[in-house]
Amino acid sequence: MSHENPIIELVRYGAFGDLLMATATFAGLKQQGYRVRFICNRYFAPILRNNPYLDELIELEESTHEAVEASLAGKLPAERRVLLNFPTSPFGLFHPLGFPDHPIALPITEHYCREVRVPSTDELSLHLDSDVEEWGKSYTHTVLIHSQTAFSLYKNWAPDRWFYLANHLREQFRVDVKVVGSPEDPPIQGVERLESPSLLHAIAALKHCKLFIGLDSVFNHASRAVKKPSIILWGSTNPLAFGYEQNINLVNGVVWQRAMGNDGPHLKCQPCYRENKHMKESLKPVCPNTRSYPYHALTEDVHPAPSLHACMAANTVDVVFTHAAALLTATP
Repeated sequence: MSHENPIIELVRYGAFGDLLMATATFAGLKQQGYRVRFICNRYFAPILRNNPYLDELIELEESTHEAVEASLAGKLPAERRVLLNFPTSPFGLFHPLGFPDHPIALPITEHYCREVRVPSTDELSLHLDSDVEEWGKSYTHTVLIHSQTAFSLYKNWAPDRWFYLANHLREQFRVDVKVVGSPEDPPIQGVERLESPSLLHAIAALKHCKLFIGLDSVFNHASRAVKKPSIILWGSTNPLAFGYEQNINLVNGVVWQRAMGNDGPHLKCQPCYRENKHMKESLKPVCPNTRSYPYHALTEDVHPAPSLHACMAANTVDVVFTHAAALLTATP
């Protein structure tokens, strides 16, 4: 068993957004004549299935080195293997759980491209079947919002702000508003959930919707993959590393530009990359920088804690609505 083209193995176990960022390397590798073999966790694999640049996708039940080696038994050996991690700190240190422990000085897509030695780009790719694409076209008059990230509460916006924003958009523009995400996400009062058969269906809806407003999560990266200019709200992370210039990236109520880098418009503690799901308190304590938050008439299940993380506080409903209104007005 042989093949004339050299094989390169890329290893990134997850998550969905990280795998989408890794697709920035695919076109360059194909141009260099490689067969691209990607190894990831089975849970996140659907985001890469049938990718036009991918020759082989290996889906693991466990995200371990041993599982990688076992999955390669009997396969043609690769010329190169690249483990796609986030950049190390300036001192060569790396967080033991794989999360950044310092401001990242370049886009992750550029870092990945450097790691595999291809020209840097933030062009991402994914495949949508024709039936999935058609399903998404049903939402051309819908504003989609994504209100809850999977790993970090420090990237989330207050639920009542989503509530008020959705109401303003419906009243002013007579649009339907739906929330996209996991069925386990807390509901937004008065906003119906997009009942999508799969993540790829949800991404198809994002591609064809009237406007998408979200957070630094999978749909931020999906917006780039389907070339859908969107509004992204930023908290504990920064758009220099994880954002895209096609989008309106709101950091502390200001539209971020790449020339700002990690230096603005930021708080001294940003970006902190705190993760509530996997972060050990001994490694990085909970956020100490909060702002008092007023009480209001919403029901208890919608009302957030009496304090709000400072990095999200300046992204007010008025600020987000102003940018959303501009995009909706410009959209036919």
